Parts: sequence; structure tokens; C-alpha cells
Amino acid sequence: MRSLIIPAVAGLCVASVAYAQNYHVSPVGAATTEGSGSNAFPFSSSVQRRYQQIHSDMPTVPMKITAIGFRNSASTSVYTGSKQLDIELFMGNTRAWNQCSFYFDNNWLLSSKTQVVARKTITFGAGAAASPGPSPFDPSLEIKLDAPYLYIPPNGSLGWELLMHGYVATGTNGSMDVDVGSLTAGADTPYGNGCVAGGQTLPMAHTVEIEDAFGTLMMMFSARYCPANAPALLVIGTQQLDIPVAGLCTNIYTNLVVALPFGVADATGDLHRQSTTYYYGAANGTILAPNPGAGTLYSQVYCLDLSQTGIPFAASNGIASAIPASDTSKKVEVTRLFNNSGGVTEPMSAVFTTSSIGYGIVTRFTY
Repeated sequence: MRSLIIPAVAGLCVASVAYAQNYHVSPVGAATTEGSGSNAFPFSSSVQRRYQQIHSDMPTVPMKITAIGFRNSASTSVYTGSKQLDIELFMGNTRAWNQCSFYFDNNWLLSSKTQVVARKTITFGAGAAASPGPSPFDPSLEIKLDAPYLYIPPNGSLGWELLMHGYVATGTNGSMDVDVGSLTAGADTPYGNGCVAGGQTLPMAHTVEIEDAFGTLMMMFSARYCPANAPALLVIGTQQLDIPVAGLCTNIYTNLVVALPFGVADATGDLHRQSTTYYYGAANGTILAPNPGAGTLYSQVYCLDLSQTGIPFAASNGIASAIPASDTSKKVEVTRLFNNSGGVTEPMSAVFTTSSIGYGIVTRFTY
């Protein structure tokens, strides 16, 4: 009898382990504390879009993930609404949060992108809220996978991507809790003058946005009033210059330390931006790198311009970009990417210095 009891008990133990339900919350710093922000994307917006989130703070053991859940940001409100969401969901191994591409598909590693929820309409509830937060992870704010997804840590970070095909909301609904790392803005100062490119009436204008995310430097380089459809070159240097060159339509404004092929201006002359909006079309103009510490970088953009009477290039003003000191007091090793136009097939994310890297919806993984 004893020989029969022992295997039976062992079998029960194995079954209990097999069906044990574990949770991992990312960003990890928000597991038991309220996040430092809130956001409507992607669950409270009717825009058809892609939304991708990269988590580099996952456990170091394999996980068989069965659901992802979310929570409302702190509030005294009692939400009574619901949403019908027409979605698809994918998971896979990705680049790290601070090595990401701002082209969605470039982030998946080893052909790991796997559809974990086939296209369907789900009911996303209002969810409970608490004040002070954090609010609970309400079951109505959870997306169950069609089948478990096996995440294997050594092969990269974990990413999930939601395609929002349609959205109908009723009643009152909250925003999702978000956590943000320590971000420090740098300063960019223009100097000198660009020349007027062929087909333009205003001087070619170079701009830079610069920000530190607890040790990772994000630099967004762009230009306006370039020659239409012209290939470009970005020159980055360590000195501020103002040197005239015979035949060049303006002066050289920095020494050449790094010269990078910089894409092609669009038909209006915008380069890695859309008119006054620097964060749309910025994917190819954004560089992520370890913060080298205090200092200043200088940059200038050149575009092929056969209308110039001398050297066939139009050139921009210079920019002096002061590198901010890193604040490592709060690390959020999560990045989120999304688009506001182009629907669910748009290849490129918008890019923001304050809400792309080191920023993410608080997500609970059930495994």
C-alpha cells in the first residue's frame, strides 16, 4: 500500500507545481508601488496602431506565459464602462530596451515573433481603481493568450506587440498606470546659418533633441528646408568651428569626427521629422548610446544639391548639444513604441525623448 501512496502523493505534488500561477510585474520598481505616470495608449484610444513594449527586467528563468494584465492609475473614481477591442497580440525575444530600433519589426530577434492572440474582439473592462495607488491588477484588464508562450531569457529581452484594429468604449474608463525612469534633458544651441537649398526659400535648419535615460543617451537629429529627395550626411564633431570654404554655400561649423549617411529628405525637404513635429518620422535620425559623461557634441547636416553654383551640397547651421549628466536614481528598463498614423501596418514608431525609452505601461505577466 505504501508503494502506491508515495507515487500518488508525488503525482499530486507535480500537478500542483504544474498548475501553480506566478506573476512578474514590469517595470519591477512598480510591482508594489504606484507608477510615476499614466497613459491612454493603447487601450483608451480609437487610433488604429501598433503598440510595442520591450521589457529588459524579466526573470532569468524560462517562463510559460499565459496572460498579460494591467492596472488603472491611482484614482478615487469608480469606473463603470467597458471597451470592445479588436486586437491581435504577438510576443517574442527582442533587443534590449536601450538598444532598440524605432522600426517595430527590427526589434524581434531570432525570428521569435509569435502570434499569441489571433485577431478577435475582446471585452476590456473598466477595472478597479485605488487612491493612494497602486490600483489592483483587475481580471477585467487582462488579456489571456490563446496558448502559453515560452519565454527563454538568454535569447534577449521580452517584447509584446498589440495591433489595435478597432475600439468602441462605453461609460467611464481609466488610464493605465505607467512608470518612468530618471530622465535628464540636455541643451541644444544653434549657431551659424544654413544656406538656402534649391527649391526652398528658407535656410536649411538643423535641430537636435537630447536626453539621458539613467545612463543611456538619446539623440534625435533632424533638419528642415533641405533640397527635396536629396541624400544627406550628418557630421558630428568635438569642436565648434566657423570656417568658410571656397565654393560651399555656408561655413563649416564643426570638425569631422564621425560622418554618417543620414537618409534622404522627403519631397518637402524634411529630414527625419514632419515639418514642426520632430517626433514623427524620426526613427532613422535617432541614436542611442552609452552616456560618455559631461561634454558637448557639435553637428551639421549636408545634403546633395546640384543647384548650388560651387560645391554641390547645401549645408545647415551648426548645433551645440550639451550632454546631460546621468541620474541613475531610478531605472526603468522598459521601452514602448507606437505610431499615431499608418494603422497596423506602419513600420515606424514615433519617437519621444520623454516617453519612449525608460518608459512603459506597468504590465503583469502570468506564468
